[in-house]
Amino acid sequence: MNLRKLALCLLALPFVWACSSDNDSEEIAPEPTPAPKFFPLNITAEANPLVDPSEGSANTGKFRAPITFLDNLESFRLSYIYYDPDPPVDEEGTPNHYPNGTDWLCTKVGLGRWTCGEVGQYGWPDRAVATTSGGSNEIPVTWYAYTNGTINMNINDGQKDPYLYYSVEEASTLQHDLLVTKLTKTYNQYFSAGENLNFTKSENAAFKHACSALRFNIKKSTNVGTTPIVVSLVKLCHVKKSGNYYLDSDSWVFPSENTDYTDYTLFNAANGNPAITLNSTTYQVLYAGTLDDNNENDYLFMLPQTLTAWDVSKNDNSGSSYLLLKFKLNGGNETVTGKVPFAGTFEMGKIHEVNINIGKNSLYSENWGSKIINN
Repeated sequence: MNLRKLALCLLALPFVWACSSDNDSEEIAPEPTPAPKFFPLNITAEANPLVDPSEGSANTGKFRAPITFLDNLESFRLSYIYYDPDPPVDEEGTPNHYPNGTDWLCTKVGLGRWTCGEVGQYGWPDRAVATTSGGSNEIPVTWYAYTNGTINMNINDGQKDPYLYYSVEEASTLQHDLLVTKLTKTYNQYFSAGENLNFTKSENAAFKHACSALRFNIKKSTNVGTTPIVVSLVKLCHVKKSGNYYLDSDSWVFPSENTDYTDYTLFNAANGNPAITLNSTTYQVLYAGTLDDNNENDYLFMLPQTLTAWDVSKNDNSGSSYLLLKFKLNGGNETVTGKVPFAGTFEMGKIHEVNINIGKNSLYSENWGSKIINN
């Protein structure tokens, strides 16, 4: 019994004795059993910006201002798991780990503040709070918050091991990042924090970016000379688009038997952009969508992974990556399709500026049979 209940019982004792003294035979009606109570969830949150390694080391790099979080995030999903050391006796065969059956929608109510569900709809799990059902204020509950993906509250060999299945479809560079965080608290700690789940930096629980942010820039190599190259399409081909993000270990797993690949359109003149005439002195930024006032934010969000470049010396290299380009050469009217082997390691939570240098030694015909520019 917690102190609050003990105090209420002690205060009530004199009143019971006084009533009994009037009529010893009078029965005292039992108090009704309280209905299950949902405890309110009020949430505050902060975010760690994406790190730009080009402006410093991975540990001390500055953050790029154009990528924001709190100003744009209107909602996220919330799930929990807790371990009950003494589960109810009438739940024979039930495991000690208790995840909630589904995720809940949390909506924005102010800058840096969210709430979950309607009043009384969702809340702290009843068994993890001291109530007449025998719960305890000292049971730690781990809360998981995420902006996208499908949650799997996995229990592996009796231990919790939840993960998100997340897939990034082929689309323009104006995509949504995957933001994730977790926080473990008892109800006593939650109550002491003013009944707030604080996904904040001070709790080491600020939201983090689980994807890589890429921006692509293109120019032609000096070994091409004055040969005009006018590009109308650029695609990044053979990239893993889906995987499992494990929330406790903060890591990605790509099951070999269930790995999906896709191609990302980096630039397409058909989307309202003029074709790009490459020059050999300045990199030009590639945008998949129509250019607008916010094109600094036009990053491609991709699952963290290492891409292996296509080896043109091998006949079968289907597991490797390349760039596909459509362009006109030497002022001609015929559209040529070319391929460029592409490799890179793209890390979680980091910005990658990718420079594509089109030259004689990198631009191959569509079937990889020969180099396109030989002069």
